[in-house]
Amino acid sequence: MSQPVLNETFHWFDDTSFQNSRFSPAETQRVRRAFRGIPRRVLLNPGEFLYRFKSNRFLTHEGQPSAWWLPAEAVEEIRRLQRDTKLSFEEVVRATCSLAFDFQGKCAFELRARLLVPIYAFIGPISRESLLVDPYAGRGKKFNPELSKLRSLSGYLNQLFVPNLKSANLSPAHWAISGPSGAFSLIT
Repeated sequence: MSQPVLNETFHWFDDTSFQNSRFSPAETQRVRRAFRGIPRRVLLNPGEFLYRFKSNRFLTHEGQPSAWWLPAEAVEEIRRLQRDTKLSFEEVVRATCSLAFDFQGKCAFELRARLLVPIYAFIGPISRESLLVDPYAGRGKKFNPELSKLRSLSGYLNQLFVPNLKSANLSPAHWAISGPSGAFSLIT
């Protein structure tokens, strides 16, 4: 007997899917605007790893994992861009992932979590909407040509939106963090 697939009835254009997952109408619109275009629905299988960047909070205020993740290919590209530029890990993450530049958290750690269950998610290019703000405005920093080049690439990486993800859907033995060096260590 096969395992039920989470989010099997969650559909991108169905506002009820978002409401049933506790997203307000305003949050639903923010989620939809976070993608450039319409994301594809994909099946993520047990054993696959999800990645995200965070400073110190890996869970939401409700104690569950965030719905926002990156596929392995996006993380590999971020690391390549960091090697090829003179930019810090955080600058590359902020530029390529289109994080709002007024976001106060640091992107110092990479979180890797392994799925235990099959789950449907949505994958697509990250929106460039938040790039309308200059990251150095009002911060007394000088123009950085490397960051300027990277910003032109922003929005070409894919992101994953995984609604209804719960801690129980992820292997606690495989939660790991890494810093800018890229070496992972298990969270205990």
